[in-house]
Amino acid sequence: MDGYTPKCVGVDLEISNIAVTSDGTFYRNDRPYEKSKKTLRKSHRKLSESEKGSPEWRERLSRLKHAYSKVTDHRKRIADSISNEIVWNNDVIVMERLSVKGLRSISKDGDMTNMYNDALLGVLRTKITYKAMGAGREMVLAD
Repeated sequence: MDGYTPKCVGVDLEISNIAVTSDGTFYRNDRPYEKSKKTLRKSHRKLSESEKGSPEWRERLSRLKHAYSKVTDHRKRIADSISNEIVWNNDVIVMERLSVKGLRSISKDGDMTNMYNDALLGVLRTKITYKAMGAGREMVLAD
């Protein structure tokens, strides 16, 4: 193909915006865990108030599991939609080599660790990497 220039994009992973691309696209962080904290706390409290093994306890446990699955499913949908858009719209993707485990280990409090989890930093990098490989896109990890 004469005159074809591959489309390149740099992706910066953040907490406030999940990802920012070099072409100016911002993917905001919905913070699904942060938004559902109140519901989860209430479900945990009700579960602990009921007698273990009773029908009421099983019902409350089911509600708690459902609340957590809603958060997990929302995170998966966000990561899939962002990674699909980045991979299918670009030929070369450049991302920073990010150690989420290292970031979490140096954070001083649990709230910051939850923010790293809510921002999907590691999940998004992994999804973009394997989708780029499957689509034949070039993936560059920069230090």
